[in-house]
Amino acid sequence: TALQAMANFLRGLCDNLTPEEAMAAAEAAAARGIKSVARLQGRWSEAAAAGQADEGVGAGVQMLSEQLGLEMDDARDVGLGLAARADAEARLQAMADFLRGACDDLTTDRARAAAE
Repeated sequence: TALQAMANFLRGLCDNLTPEEAMAAAEAAAARGIKSVARLQGRWSEAAAAGQADEGVGAGVQMLSEQLGLEMDDARDVGLGLAARADAEARLQAMADFLRGACDDLTTDRARAAAE
């Protein structure tokens, strides 16, 4: 289910979460309209961007703690995982954009597949 997928994702980012804690966090996220990993990433990015440049991760971590009911250390682990995921996604998209620009015949989907 979507809840189990979110719980598994959160456990993958934070080794300290038990299956029960991860499921509780996934349920809390769903109750707040965060029903997908992409939406969680979006909320985290919004919260991090709203903070000062040097406090951005702190603002994102605070949001994760409040909205998912996580301890601050666990929220920090999840936040760092989300930051790494966003960075990897940005690099992948940059490669896809480069490939598409270098070859007129590549569709967006084919460029993305080649980048991956």
